[in-house]
Amino acid sequence: MSDLARTIRPVLLVEDNPDYALLVQLAFSQAGVTNPVRVLGDGEAAIAYLSGLPPYDDRARYPHPALMITDLRLPKRSGLELLEWIRDRREFDRLPVVVLTSSTDPNDEVRAYQLGARFYVVKPMRVQALVLTVRAFAELWLGASPQRRGAVDGAGSA
Repeated sequence: MSDLARTIRPVLLVEDNPDYALLVQLAFSQAGVTNPVRVLGDGEAAIAYLSGLPPYDDRARYPHPALMITDLRLPKRSGLELLEWIRDRREFDRLPVVVLTSSTDPNDEVRAYQLGARFYVVKPMRVQALVLTVRAFAELWLGASPQRRGAVDGAGSA
């Protein structure tokens, strides 16, 4: 791992759908965001990562994230349970957590904000919309000004 890779804190993506996780990673790349995106498939794995429990106990390899993005409907622990766990630990007070979910239930949105989510976004299904979304995340919480690229899905602007 290069020294540069060690200094850039990752984005922690908690998403159980591997296809959507890949789409989010592609969107970060297309948005020009250089932070690595670490994908975890359930809420328990996210808690283990944040806690530095094995296999995530090597902070040189698994540093604290700069941003966490979580789905709500996750195996083992839901995104709401994960938000509650984070809220109860002062060491994560400054960790921005964004909910990226397919849920359009207003009760889920209200509860996510009550538990400390900084933003609640219904999952965009078009790559270009997702690129714009992650670019906004990067600008708001990663202190980045991602490079704008041309059309990301080959469709151009319409």
